[in-house]
Amino acid sequence: GVKRQIRGVLFDGGRCPPCGKPWPVLAGDADGPQIGQITSAGWSPRLERNVGLSMIDRGYWEPGQKVTVLCADGAKRRGTVSALPFA
Repeated sequence: GVKRQIRGVLFDGGRCPPCGKPWPVLAGDADGPQIGQITSAGWSPRLERNVGLSMIDRGYWEPGQKVTVLCADGAKRRGTVSALPFA
């Protein structure tokens, strides 16, 4: 069956840097297992948050799942998995 699906990730912090290579997405806090990676990210003026597209492992892809995004600038940003399109 399907092991990963594309999901949105909404995450905190100031405007994120460009996503030149995939960023790890961890379950829960920064010490959780890696459950996916963000392949595209940016600031959403409408949502006033950072948004990203990610391939997320089964078992973690339900909307509302708490995650930590490890950005290219070294920041660990808290976020949640979101259904697409972003609401």
